[in-house]
Amino acid sequence: MNKKSIIFILFNIIFLISCMANNVEPDLNYLLPTESKYMILLDKDSKKMIIDKCSSELKKVKKENVFSINDLRNYYVYEEKIGSDEFIWFISPLFDKGLPVPRHQIILLRKESDSYKLLSKYYSQIIWGEIHLYLQFNNILIVKGEDKAKGFILFCNRANIQFKTSNDNDGYNIKKCKGQFVGSVSGHYFRFSDEPQSFNLTEDFSIYPSEEWNSIIIEASDYLWDEKAPLKYALCNAFDGNPATSFVENTEDDLIQIDIWLGKAVDKMAIINGYAQNESLYFNNNRVKNVGGYFLLQDNVLEYQYILCRGTNINFTENYIGEKYNDTCIADINFFYNGSWLFGDINE
Repeated sequence: MNKKSIIFILFNIIFLISCMANNVEPDLNYLLPTESKYMILLDKDSKKMIIDKCSSELKKVKKENVFSINDLRNYYVYEEKIGSDEFIWFISPLFDKGLPVPRHQIILLRKESDSYKLLSKYYSQIIWGEIHLYLQFNNILIVKGEDKAKGFILFCNRANIQFKTSNDNDGYNIKKCKGQFVGSVSGHYFRFSDEPQSFNLTEDFSIYPSEEWNSIIIEASDYLWDEKAPLKYALCNAFDGNPATSFVENTEDDLIQIDIWLGKAVDKMAIINGYAQNESLYFNNNRVKNVGGYFLLQDNVLEYQYILCRGTNINFTENYIGEKYNDTCIADINFFYNGSWLFGDINE
């Protein structure tokens, strides 16, 4: 075999490997951990049918120059059903393979009659800022009721970063607290009961649906940022109704604060304390002991506890100390508001 033939074969092998890398299915546990177990990848024929049904909605958005849409045939398409509600996820092939945090474009639509309505579009990862740089990792949680979805929360999870040198390719460091990486988080909860019949498309639509769709703002203390999986301990875990996942703080005093800007009082709060996946994780980590200085939570309870509090700006002021770690964890939190539970339904 001559040199030219060897070079030709090597070139084709490299090309095939490159094509295969570009067509690797996204890691849903990494991108959308709260939704991954509900999402089903559509086959080729179903994908084509969905693209046809969604095309008019996405063309309308593209015409308004809100954001560009690449060829959807290259995207992975997933269906998610929550009771009577049906959602469609478009997730792009991998962007910027060299980055330590993979980057995808994600589009979420909700079925209405025989068509689909765009809810949100975002990039999973982006580095932004001029003086203070942040690594921002976005994700969506669909809030699930017993028979349908209640809405969705778009979370912006951020890690404060500093480049190692003037050369970006040399990488960056993430801010630390107690020797662990720090993440900050905020969320916007869009309830379908508050959705306007129509709204104008703006540039902000690339991240949020619209300022006309009034959202509930959610903020919380800094959390434990896992560099390889930024959502592993993120705030979305506190609203997914799953006791096996937890929001884990990373603050100097190991205390947690969660603020939910409702503007009105609630009747009570429900909380699953600690890292409630199992007893070992529960006792190894800190758990909340006192809420607001007035309400004492029982320990060794891996189920919902209820507090007759009125506010949604909650300070957790004292902890039960973990046997192995000093991280304070909350598995789930909810509020009874206007006759129903705000984040999913609870069978008391």
